[in-house]
Amino acid sequence: MDKENQNLEKLLTKRPAKFEHQEFVDFIINRLHYKSGVPWKEIAVAAKRTDRALRYRREKITKPLQKVGRKRMIDRKSFYHLIYSIQSGKAKTLKEMSDYVFQQTSLRASISTIYLTLKRIRYSYQVIPYRHPQQKSNLVDVIEFIERINELPPRQILSTDESSFPLNLTLRKGWGLKGQKIADFNKHYAINYSLILLIRNVENKGIIHAELCDGAVDTEIFINFLNNIELPADEKHYLLLDRISSHKAEKVKELLTNKNIEPRYIVACNPYLNPIEEVFNVIKSYVKSCRPTTEEELSGALSKIIDILQKKDLRKYFKDCLDFDFVYKSGN
Repeated sequence: MDKENQNLEKLLTKRPAKFEHQEFVDFIINRLHYKSGVPWKEIAVAAKRTDRALRYRREKITKPLQKVGRKRMIDRKSFYHLIYSIQSGKAKTLKEMSDYVFQQTSLRASISTIYLTLKRIRYSYQVIPYRHPQQKSNLVDVIEFIERINELPPRQILSTDESSFPLNLTLRKGWGLKGQKIADFNKHYAINYSLILLIRNVENKGIIHAELCDGAVDTEIFINFLNNIELPADEKHYLLLDRISSHKAEKVKELLTNKNIEPRYIVACNPYLNPIEEVFNVIKSYVKSCRPTTEEELSGALSKIIDILQKKDLRKYFKDCLDFDFVYKSGN
């Protein structure tokens, strides 16, 4: 230690007697403590200062502190290739994403790491809805249709359509052991029923009439459905409906004229313009949860959900379909 003290005294005598405080701190820390390995106590004795004062005045640590939580397994470059593999369609499964990132960056990320990374940025595996190619070409007609409908009196706008409700369908998903397929040999076909519905753009009791029939809906069934509708004859109504053959029959048009109802056919290949489609989504989700296997159970489930919808405001469904950015919602 005598040699080190002598070296320390020589280093101190080489420096001028007067110098700035920060320069003194740099000299003490860099030249003596870190390079020469001299303890703080000996430096304090030689500098005629306390050990605590030297420790307090040393340079602050410029190294950034570690963030809370585990370290990220995917860096920026890997994250870029991960998102690019999804948007470009080069990877569809988590395993393909992991392999693509490994090919580009030589970083092997596990499937769970890929899943957690996507979950953190709110990416999820979703069903891709079918989009008809004519939706983009009919965009001008769609905008004109929305403008014309919005000029009509809101309370006099009606909407009708039919939807199928089959029975005894095999469930698409089920519980089973991980890594093993679920074998289900139940029949995948069933008796099909159709629900015809007529709604109105009002706050309460928006469902005017509903009928459940066996099989598909043809012109005769649709005419019988319209005959059972009771609306004020002195008030004109406007009916939104699809362009299928049973809706465009001459007998149907005559019957609607006699009931003081003007048909307004929506633009082809754009079912989102019909507000009743959103009502059918609510009805079908409830019926699927009930899992009816007979006609009586199906009728009971439909009656319950219709009673619930009668207490709700159906104007929001008309507003969503006739007052929204169609380009964004249709994916064009």
